[in-house]
Amino acid sequence: MPDITLAEKSKRNLLIGKSWEYLCDNFHKFTEDNRIRIALEITKKNMPTVIEGELNSKITQMPMIEKDGKPLEHKIGT
Repeated sequence: MPDITLAEKSKRNLLIGKSWEYLCDNFHKFTEDNRIRIALEITKKNMPTVIEGELNSKITQMPMIEKDGKPLEHKIGT
């Protein structure tokens, strides 16, 4: 939200706080369908809208680990 004043930002944060308080206090009163809708909307709002940084497609491989001159086996998940 570009060009938002400090007063508008303060009012928006106050409204968001009151909304969260209402949802927390009254969530048990909603039907299951509405609870799911609320959860989905909150999830969408918490997802980032701008990706910062860069994506590298390099794969890092670890060198073989040796003990007493013999390579160790990877036992991942066992």
